[in-house]
Amino acid sequence: MKRKLIKILAPVLLLALLGAPVSLAAESGTVYSAKTQADDLVMYIENPGEYSQIECQIGTQMCETVTASPLTEEAVPLETIFLIDNSLSVTEEYRPAISDILTQLAANRMDGEIFTVAVFSTEIQYLLEDSNDYTQVKAAIDSITYQDQETYLTDVLYELLEELRASDDSRLTRIVIVSDGVDNKEIGYTKEELYSLLNNHICPIYTLGCTYNGNSEELENMFSLSRRTGGESWLLDDVSDNMEVVSGIAALNDALKVTITPKAEACDGTTKGISLTLTGAEQVQYSVEMQMPFAQNSKAAEEEDTAADVPAENTETLADTSSPETNESAETLNPVIKTSEGLPVPLIAGGAALVLILVIICVILLKKKGKKDEFQPAPDSIITGTAGRQPSGSSSGAGAAGSGQKQNPTRATHMVSKEQSGTGDKERRTLYVWGKKVYLTDVNDPRQEFSASLQSGEILAGWDSDCQICIRYNDTVSGKHLSIREKNGAVVVKNLSRTNPLAVNGKTAEGEVELHTGDVLTLGEINMRVRIEG
Repeated sequence: MKRKLIKILAPVLLLALLGAPVSLAAESGTVYSAKTQADDLVMYIENPGEYSQIECQIGTQMCETVTASPLTEEAVPLETIFLIDNSLSVTEEYRPAISDILTQLAANRMDGEIFTVAVFSTEIQYLLEDSNDYTQVKAAIDSITYQDQETYLTDVLYELLEELRASDDSRLTRIVIVSDGVDNKEIGYTKEELYSLLNNHICPIYTLGCTYNGNSEELENMFSLSRRTGGESWLLDDVSDNMEVVSGIAALNDALKVTITPKAEACDGTTKGISLTLTGAEQVQYSVEMQMPFAQNSKAAEEEDTAADVPAENTETLADTSSPETNESAETLNPVIKTSEGLPVPLIAGGAALVLILVIICVILLKKKGKKDEFQPAPDSIITGTAGRQPSGSSSGAGAAGSGQKQNPTRATHMVSKEQSGTGDKERRTLYVWGKKVYLTDVNDPRQEFSASLQSGEILAGWDSDCQICIRYNDTVSGKHLSIREKNGAVVVKNLSRTNPLAVNGKTAEGEVELHTGDVLTLGEINMRVRIEG
């Protein structure tokens, strides 16, 4: 017990001594979009609910000017782009549902929302652009015809995203894609290049997938677009109620727009990490990297220059003209970060007292502990995912708990998301750490995707909660079915199950077998495709 208390208090004490804010309960929120607009940084984020304070850190500096407002307050709150694969691979059985879902999205539009309707083959054909007229949008959807043609979503989407990134418009854009999956042209952009572009959080992507001629890998690639951008994905075979899809896409309408004006010294044109924290009943953190504006065009620089030219007595006079009521109202509507320079004396004294108490507790515990142990293990790392970034931490022997259960704080935890479908709950788990990662994706159900890092030395896969990759949707998977590790620069897999088989590319695994991207592992009755990154 003493050792556990020391583990908990040591990092808290270190943070307190360094003067850093202590936050033990911050959750990770989704960043839908992040753009540099003139002198400001504009972010669109998942709404955390009621909040009382906004804090923003740019690089190592705190930013004092940050405001947030609901998306509904924008004159043009949202642009929705329908991007439809109109090849014959989207078969007739799916077309009524596709038309109904898109039409219902237009019917349930936000005030001022605009729509673009487009089909694609090797390039985009626009049927309607930037319209907020429901009649026009419905007519464009109804006019879609399906052709015998080749389609290449990778190239088409890459070019569309580049156009959006180059645009000066800061409004939020979402893309709704209907297709049978993502594949590459022999000469063109690769899906890896597309994924790299999406790291900029240009816009959320929602995907509706259609099965066709064993296209599980292509669907897996397409659904990955949604996971990388904060959107959602649906396999139309599993959709029994079209309004569930409409509601899932429309959830974005509740987003918040956050405008950040960086200080003049931060406006150097470089890319910096942005950490945004909203505090209410709970604390939610949003993280992303953005390119800074340049100082010569910065409003902050102009305001500082103007303030420097105003005599002190004039500044004091101006301050006296505003009423307390006005200041209170403005502070409520636009909460801003308060730096340590503005902290009240009692709060500073309280912080010093907290540091002193922590020091005393640690000294007492260490004295009681004596010299019984010659070795003190380092604190276990707690790894959590943040939008758009990977944390730097690792944990040996980490595992994911079952769905709906609280995670053990001494283990690295999996970020778990669920999709409801007609066949039951589907889960994806991803362990976010630095280093080489191994992905396992169910060949027959691409939504079942798992990944874990090899940084800890070994990955265990099975239904047991101590496994880094925890697979519980098939009874033929053993508790600890297999292990994956690095050996002499290669990645190898070994069967740990006595009752259920393991095969690599259809051949029973004996001893350690080398793994490569594209290999298929058979665990009992399920087939998992391997992808190795890093």
